[in-house]
Amino acid sequence: MAEDNPRIWWILSFLAVGVAQQPMLIGITLPASSIHSSNAPFSVLDFVATFTCLFGLTLAYVADSQLYEFMRNNDTLERDGKKKLLVLDSGLWRHSRHPNYCGETLWWLGYSLFGVSVGQAWVLCGWLLNTAVLIQVTMMTEERMKTNRTGVRLEAFISYQKRTACWIPRPTDLQFH
Repeated sequence: MAEDNPRIWWILSFLAVGVAQQPMLIGITLPASSIHSSNAPFSVLDFVATFTCLFGLTLAYVADSQLYEFMRNNDTLERDGKKKLLVLDSGLWRHSRHPNYCGETLWWLGYSLFGVSVGQAWVLCGWLLNTAVLIQVTMMTEERMKTNRTGVRLEAFISYQKRTACWIPRPTDLQFH
């Protein structure tokens, strides 16, 4: 955005980064307020929420670690004068193009379920808003990936898009070989 709008970047930054994120931050922190003000005992839904949080956090961590290793490996290949890998399509990335975003939204869903467990289902609105933002970020990321690639790299990414689910793996994506 800064490159495309250098003259008005300061206002775009303020609106898109500063102001626009405030409702999302408030929305995703609402479960903490709900839980803090409740005396409800730990319930079955709290166990589900805990599992969902831990699964989402683990998924995001593993995905980000795999992405980091891929990028580090490509830097090494480039430094050694070898051909870089075109796309990350192994590990979790074989089953989902954005497993890190999937993990993040699962974390926030689990977190929101704690609010639901104390009778305040409306806190799911924060999770929905955050998920909508992550969907937009996903679309922007994929568009940027197509714009910044040419030739064989672009073909490899388009092929990857066709064979791999965006966030949630399809049943056929889960066949391990």
